[in-house]
Amino acid sequence: MNTKTSQLFFLQMVLVLFGSLVVYFISSEYADRFLIVLALFFAALTFIYFIYIRYKSGLNKHSFSLTLLFILSYFIVFFQFPTDFILASFSDNSIYTTIIYDESVLVKSVWYSLCFLILMCIGMHFQLMKIRKSKIVSRSEKKVYEKPFFYLFYLFFFLHLLTVDPGYYQGGVSEDLQGIAASILGYFIILLPICFGVVIHNYKLQERYTSLGLLSFIRIFPLPFIIIILLFSFFTFLAGDRGPAVRALILLVGSYYIVTNKEVSYLKFILMILLAGFFLSTIKLVGAINYNEDLIGDFLAASERLENSNKTESFSPFTSELASSFRAYNTAFSLWSSGYSLYGLGVLVGIIMSLPYAVTVFMEAFNLSKIDINTSSLITEYVSEVYGLGTTLVGDSLLNIGFIPTLILAFFIGRLAFKMDYNLFVRSSNIYICILGLYFLMNSVVLVRASIFPTIGNSIFIVSVVFLIDNFSRQVVK
Repeated sequence: MNTKTSQLFFLQMVLVLFGSLVVYFISSEYADRFLIVLALFFAALTFIYFIYIRYKSGLNKHSFSLTLLFILSYFIVFFQFPTDFILASFSDNSIYTTIIYDESVLVKSVWYSLCFLILMCIGMHFQLMKIRKSKIVSRSEKKVYEKPFFYLFYLFFFLHLLTVDPGYYQGGVSEDLQGIAASILGYFIILLPICFGVVIHNYKLQERYTSLGLLSFIRIFPLPFIIIILLFSFFTFLAGDRGPAVRALILLVGSYYIVTNKEVSYLKFILMILLAGFFLSTIKLVGAINYNEDLIGDFLAASERLENSNKTESFSPFTSELASSFRAYNTAFSLWSSGYSLYGLGVLVGIIMSLPYAVTVFMEAFNLSKIDINTSSLITEYVSEVYGLGTTLVGDSLLNIGFIPTLILAFFIGRLAFKMDYNLFVRSSNIYICILGLYFLMNSVVLVRASIFPTIGNSIFIVSVVFLIDNFSRQVVK
């Protein structure tokens, strides 16, 4: 990397950040279209800067990666609707008044999300420069015993089948799983990146490993594991619960590209994202499947409803559902601007999630409700909506830790995401970085429209499980 050119880019983006903060503070409550256009222009420049960082790091050859999935999802959630607003894409004006809960903070919210984006990219660049300056230290990494992790995975899959409501896979449950069923499913999902991680880690430790085809890639995993993932994804899609299935499939596809080292062009990757967006939007309209009806007919009917809906008027119709999360962000920003705060309770809850049922005990001990600790519940209650609006990465952070800490968090999110991506594709690291990288890859799309703080507790839990099982297995073998 040309050091002077790299430093020049870095300083230029620092100036862009400074300018963005100035515009944020001087902008008025009027929804100034020019300022929104200017923010979108700066966002485009930041994306070019992001592509430059990937090119210089060698990640440009690996499109199906954590950083690219995350940044693209970020653009969809925070900039697609503002773009539609400028283009006046929708013929029905009620869409604008629905998604923009508080127009007086529209401009400021767009500029603040831009500052967050810039700081994430600056964090990525900073991490790249740090990696290039550091010396490669040769470490003797040992293979991890795989079987105990897969046995644990099979156990939780069995427990999931025992505890889940029988109507869940038959489309008879419209709400999310609750109680022990939800906990078992959560641990089952968390075990996915652990199982993928130990296999990928061991495979990369081989002195000579060749590029694999699809069938060869599948063979490095236990066959029951692959079958469970495919069946689980298929039936959860049919049940109308897309989240677990999306996470599982992202891991499966992402692991394939990590192990095989196959290159994917940006164009092909974007086409994959658009196709996935169309499929997921259609699945949402299908809802839960009635097995007594025509599955293909339901899908085609939902596809037709999607084509006739106002979502197709967006400049990017297949990602318009994800873009509608801007409503949750605008509402959260309005709440924060009016002085509302969770005072870091979301952070504390995210950390203690590493202990089973600790959150439930904590809430009961201090007589707290979901509204007190969860911005998604707070936002939904605040706008008196009958269905969950969700939350967003930036809005949740603002309501929990405030203006400056959220921007500092953005810098470290960028550093962490880049470090994990680099270690997955370019320079292999220890088992913990590998597994955590896969965990964040699995959640790369979801994280933008969720809270970042539960990942702290989940990361602690993952590291603890891997450490305990790996060390116990070595003691048993001795």
